[in-house]
Amino acid sequence: MYAIFVDSLGAVISRRADRCSSSQIHMLNETNMIGRGGAAGSGGIGMNDGRFSRALRRYHQFQAAVGAQPEAFYCRSQALFEGFRGSPKEANRSTLWSKTKEWGVAIILALVSIFTLLRVRANKLATVHYLIDIKNSDNVYDRRSEYVLQILPPEQTINFFHVHHPRNVFSSWSERSNPVYFESLWMVARVFISKKNAKKRAEPNGLAEEYKSAWRDQCVREVESERQAQFWQRVFRWLRVERLVCLDDARHTGELRLACQREGIETIAYMHARFNEHQVGLAQPRFDRYLTWSEFFRDVLYELNPEYKKSRVTVCGYPKVIPLNKTMRNTEPPLRVMWLGDPKIDSTELDPYVEALAGMEHVAVTYRGKPGYEGDIPYKLPAAACWDIDETPDFFESLRVNGIEVVVGTHSTALMECWLVGVPAIMIRCSYDYAWGLVESGAIEGCVDAREFPRQILKLSDMGEEKLEQRRKKLWGDQPEWSSDRLHQWLNLTTRA
Repeated sequence: MYAIFVDSLGAVISRRADRCSSSQIHMLNETNMIGRGGAAGSGGIGMNDGRFSRALRRYHQFQAAVGAQPEAFYCRSQALFEGFRGSPKEANRSTLWSKTKEWGVAIILALVSIFTLLRVRANKLATVHYLIDIKNSDNVYDRRSEYVLQILPPEQTINFFHVHHPRNVFSSWSERSNPVYFESLWMVARVFISKKNAKKRAEPNGLAEEYKSAWRDQCVREVESERQAQFWQRVFRWLRVERLVCLDDARHTGELRLACQREGIETIAYMHARFNEHQVGLAQPRFDRYLTWSEFFRDVLYELNPEYKKSRVTVCGYPKVIPLNKTMRNTEPPLRVMWLGDPKIDSTELDPYVEALAGMEHVAVTYRGKPGYEGDIPYKLPAAACWDIDETPDFFESLRVNGIEVVVGTHSTALMECWLVGVPAIMIRCSYDYAWGLVESGAIEGCVDAREFPRQILKLSDMGEEKLEQRRKKLWGDQPEWSSDRLHQWLNLTTRA
């Protein structure tokens, strides 16, 4: 299977190279942006200069250079990709005190996990549910998993938690059902599992010097992934696990998927946010069943790994209530624009766009930060600029209350969601080009030159209903509304939980 995946890689790269429409290429040539930085003062960057596009190119080149590898080699492929991206690593604080705290937490969570495993085996629970323990909702469970938890209650599953921050676990200690903190359990268990002397693998012939360090790092990850997968095989066999249901996390589920694959246990994934070609960790080991929000994401999955065409992929619609009445767009001045902020973006990169927007007449801007954002607008604005901070919790409600006519951002899922209620969006090109593929595919508009920004905003604000509906269908299909029947079909509730 892995050989087939590598062989198909060239075809996937070729298809991606053809995704830009002729009109987009014409636009890029006009602004003289291809392959280098934008013109002075434009605020744009070259189309191949983004951190994610560079990393993906290097990742594919590395894959092609090393050829087919054992299954465990790509369990941590997302870490390999992040290495190519040059993502910042956590500061090394390996003091005696920090190590003591880390091990203390791990031992406590491992003991809790062991008691849970003993109890769920006695209760004959046979479904493992991978979840992320993060404080982003009114209860202890991840809001991104709520639509699945409604039909797969946590009381009926063995819940494998990836812990975002231990403080969240200890502050709500007894509120989770059947918790297994699997990373802490493995951290403790690995001490008692003999480590076979792994033979140092020779580098593939002709491997470029720039990839030798990545090869060595990935070989180390492979050894650790193999040990961990074998451990989970034994655990799942002892528990008599029948299926693994996963929030589709590309980073931390590889060993669990590989263990299930080897044991003949079905793996079932559900979409928790928009994904794209940069989520390389989802490619392999692939899930047996996958739940996506629309045909658009199903096709992205097929591009990520053509082998997914052998999986059962179900389209369920958008997993939240879509307002019945589309947002009413104002016809009188001012033009109302929503700016989506994100702390990942260097604000100085966006200054030319902020200046261009602030310089437009009869425009009011609503700044919406990430959920939980309580800061000020992080840009220097002229005194005459009409900007305010959005305080409405629900995104769709904010669009309605503020009468938003155009949404602006760099990579947020909201740039797709707004089309559901008839509000167009435009994506700004910056070095954090995680979602630029949406522009390349023609799904949403993109701006690469701040000098063109006002004109593009005005053009979008005049987009007719027919074109809005066409773009909505491209992203969300003919029936974007949520279907609980298709969710039940995906989960196959006739299987014993």
